[in-house]
Amino acid sequence: MWVVYSGSLAGGTGTRAGWTRGPWRDWVAFGLAYLALAGVSDWLSSDATQFATFWPAAGLYVGVLLVSERRRWPGFVAAAALADLFVSVQVGRKPVIAAALMFGDAVEALVAAELIRLLARGRPRMWRLRDTLAVITVGVVVAPALPSFLGAASTAHANGVPFVAAWIEWWTGDGLGILVVTPLVLAWREPDAIDRNPVRQRPIEFAALGLSSLAVGWLVFRQAQVGVLAEEHVVLPVFVWAALRFGPRGVTVTGAILAGAAAWATVWASRVGGAEALAPDAGTVQGYLAVAIATSLVLASEVAGRERAARKFHLARHALDQGAEATLICDASGRIVLASKAAGRLLGRTVPDIVGRNIATLDPSLSGKLGPEGWAVLRTQATSRYETVLEDPSGRRPPAEVHLAFLAFDGSEFLAWSGRDLSDRRRAEEDQRLAAVGTLASGVAHEINNPLTYVTSNLAFVQETLEKVRGMHPDVADAEEAVAEATLGARKVRDIVRDLRFVARPPDGRRIEVDPVQEVRSAVTLAQAEIHRRSGLLLLLDPCPLVLAGQGQVGQVMIHLLLNAAQSTPEGSPQTHSVRVASGTDAAGWAAIEVADSGSGIPEAARARIFEPFFSTRPVGAGTGLGLSVCHGIVTGLGGEITVQSEEGHGTTVRVRLPPASLAPEAAG
Repeated sequence: MWVVYSGSLAGGTGTRAGWTRGPWRDWVAFGLAYLALAGVSDWLSSDATQFATFWPAAGLYVGVLLVSERRRWPGFVAAAALADLFVSVQVGRKPVIAAALMFGDAVEALVAAELIRLLARGRPRMWRLRDTLAVITVGVVVAPALPSFLGAASTAHANGVPFVAAWIEWWTGDGLGILVVTPLVLAWREPDAIDRNPVRQRPIEFAALGLSSLAVGWLVFRQAQVGVLAEEHVVLPVFVWAALRFGPRGVTVTGAILAGAAAWATVWASRVGGAEALAPDAGTVQGYLAVAIATSLVLASEVAGRERAARKFHLARHALDQGAEATLICDASGRIVLASKAAGRLLGRTVPDIVGRNIATLDPSLSGKLGPEGWAVLRTQATSRYETVLEDPSGRRPPAEVHLAFLAFDGSEFLAWSGRDLSDRRRAEEDQRLAAVGTLASGVAHEINNPLTYVTSNLAFVQETLEKVRGMHPDVADAEEAVAEATLGARKVRDIVRDLRFVARPPDGRRIEVDPVQEVRSAVTLAQAEIHRRSGLLLLLDPCPLVLAGQGQVGQVMIHLLLNAAQSTPEGSPQTHSVRVASGTDAAGWAAIEVADSGSGIPEAARARIFEPFFSTRPVGAGTGLGLSVCHGIVTGLGGEITVQSEEGHGTTVRVRLPPASLAPEAAG
């Protein structure tokens, strides 16, 4: 009964409802449980002394106070006093003995609870060896001393029994009751999140343990009527089994079963065997039980404490592995001794591959900083923070924010390295930057486009006028050439404005069915002058499925790709370089277009950024850096793919795949 409600005692509520209902319920339940244990114990009472030689109610009393709040203790004290009074009346105790029993039990429980809490620095836990030793020494040895002295004095005065013998019997009876029941209450109280419940995990084995404990109790005490403890050693494997497999819960249950078997067997033996039998207050029996149970409790606490520490370690390690921050621990030489799985994800390696490496091979910022002088600096700084770029086997270079902490642990010194991947943050910052640039680009494009309209209109008017006076003046031809060049420049400005508008706000117009091959031919016609000045041109155009695209979008992509291919080769060398344009249908039925050149190629460090707006590998003033960004936006917006394969000094190949009209995604708007 005490086990059932001990969990609720530990988690009392401070609300009005909890105070009006919870405490009264707990007090009544405790009083009934105490009354039941006291009644059973009085069955063991000696007629001469009128007190029991095994008092488990004392253990319940101490256990309940330990797991409950102090503000509830008065209710438990009152419930125990009423139960003691009721039992004393039932068995006919003399008033002086009954008064000593009520007062002594209260003092004993309060002193034991206060001292045990003081030594345990709070509520005791049976998986802590310190707390278990506090329960054994204080609860069994110290706390019963004064109450048993009072009880023995009252018994000696009222019944004329020897004082010392009564004192020892009272002391050992209460001590044994506390040793058996108090750990039972503490062990079976509601566990915290770290504790596992082996009883729930292995119920059949636990039932077998209980049956084995009963069998061992019978085996040990089967000759109690002739005053003999038989095969005392057989309790050892059962208690070891209980400690190793079920911890304090298993030991406390086994101890309670053995104590109950001893009490029943000795009472039965005393009535059957007379003076030769083992009496309930026999020192042999009580010493045997006390040593067996106390030793097993110490073993169980040590095992449970180690298991709990291991579970906490595994939980902490799991949290490190699943966390966002990578963690490495290295020694003074820089050798990594511990690595989390998060570090493996950040560094692109497995944990076994990381452990044993020098940390400077993974974080170049630490190169040369882990010698004796550097270690002394780290010890002085204690902690430091910096940003760096890491390296992984695939060539990826993730940016990271690193926090270093100097650790002195168990006589050794370590360095804790914690790294957080900044890639997402950098991308978010880049997106914000591009959004700001896009807003600016939209405004700039609008401001440029208005005067550009006047310029192109006036250039067209001048060109028409010059055509009318052609041949009438020798400078007309030069003027026409100048107007043509100005018109070409205005068109380039218009194209730049169009690209700026696309970066700021990609078009969402309605789509129509477009023939990619026709778009390629139109783009080649517009770009061939630039291409022929730098390289040869090879066309391998096979039919493609029709695709859904906005007016001019595919052509815009092709013009950018063709101009990029041409401008990647030096001017004036068309015999040594070439641009190849191919089209067709791939295995998936998509339209496939490929533009390849034999130019300078793209440096490896720049390949990851080629689709970023305003990023260019050309010299300042030689390009806007919008071409491939615009192409990527158009192609992906049409549900297609664009990939770039390049080798520095050996040219570049750009492949575009577009879904056929029957498979294309719906256009927005």
